[in-house]
Amino acid sequence: MALNLSRRGWNNVLIFSILLFIVVIQVSQKQLLQNRAESPVLAPEAQVLSIQTPSRQFERLGALWRSTDPAWGEQQIQSWLERWYQAYPVVDANPAVSLDQMIRLQLLAQAEPLVFLLDGVNLRLQPANEDWAWQLDQQQFDAFSQVLTTP
Repeated sequence: MALNLSRRGWNNVLIFSILLFIVVIQVSQKQLLQNRAESPVLAPEAQVLSIQTPSRQFERLGALWRSTDPAWGEQQIQSWLERWYQAYPVVDANPAVSLDQMIRLQLLAQAEPLVFLLDGVNLRLQPANEDWAWQLDQQQFDAFSQVLTTP
């Protein structure tokens, strides 16, 4: 049972299938963007093993933290880390953000660290090499960036 369509008929089939494909892509992209409306930076089950910035480094030793900066104690590191598990609005972002505002988080069971960039102009926390970011207010941005200030 073969479909006997003229050349014009096959062209119409091709045009409608391409239009259907475009519609499917558009709908799936809108759903993906809606699912990213607000999300935490780190998953609740993620365990941070180390934190690196241009001016500081923290490492987890069992349940305790070791810091290169004596001004940062166990409680201060823990409260700073809790912010990474809170949900923030997700927005489109510019991938060209200054690298001097970089934070690296090494997670348990991941070979490569997660790299985040802080965009002080737009108050955003952005994963490296991504075109989206978490939108922060001034207070949230200041809390994230306090680890970047030189000791």
